[in-house]
Amino acid sequence: MSGGSGSEKLELDGHTLVSDGIVGINEINIVSGVPVVIGYSAIGGNACDSNMFVVSFPPDQKPKFDGPIGDCTTVSVKVDKDRIKFSTVTLATHPGSTWKWTPEDGFKK
Repeated sequence: MSGGSGSEKLELDGHTLVSDGIVGINEINIVSGVPVVIGYSAIGGNACDSNMFVVSFPPDQKPKFDGPIGDCTTVSVKVDKDRIKFSTVTLATHPGSTWKWTPEDGFKK
């Protein structure tokens, strides 16, 4: 990751995967035998929470970037052995959302 002048980016093999005011990594894990990095990006400030993304490293394939997902609210993450579940809480002013990520299909809402 690199930054400067209020902008950060995540690069892989010379290609920018995501660029935003803030870019970070939450977790590194293995899902269905595939190494994954779960990260976030945000414009900064406190108006909206971060958006989430997944970078996966399937065997004998190029790394895959999926995302970002999010809808301006806090996204919780639960990693299972075969998928990652992302969800937001339901509020009076905002319906909750749920996404599932798998190495085969990427994100599905």
